[in-house]
Amino acid sequence: HGDTSLASAYELAGLSDIYLKNCDDALKNFDLSEQNSHRNEQTLRLYRATTYRDCFGDASAAQEFFDEYEKIERQSETPLDQL
Repeated sequence: HGDTSLASAYELAGLSDIYLKNCDDALKNFDLSEQNSHRNEQTLRLYRATTYRDCFGDASAAQEFFDEYEKIERQSETPLDQL
């Protein structure tokens, strides 16, 4: 399943890259994080969306990832009538 410590390290490196405007490196680090652990795929979609929006300035690419993230969020929610 991968090394979750390594996956977390890549995730944090990617977040730092966004701040430093190292946009391509941020995406590479998020890919490496996903390759090392599949537990955070949903969070990585959000981070990729943020990279495209805030780092690349590409709102349309960002929206695709935001839409994927929101779709998964809705699917994981428990409807009130099922509680």
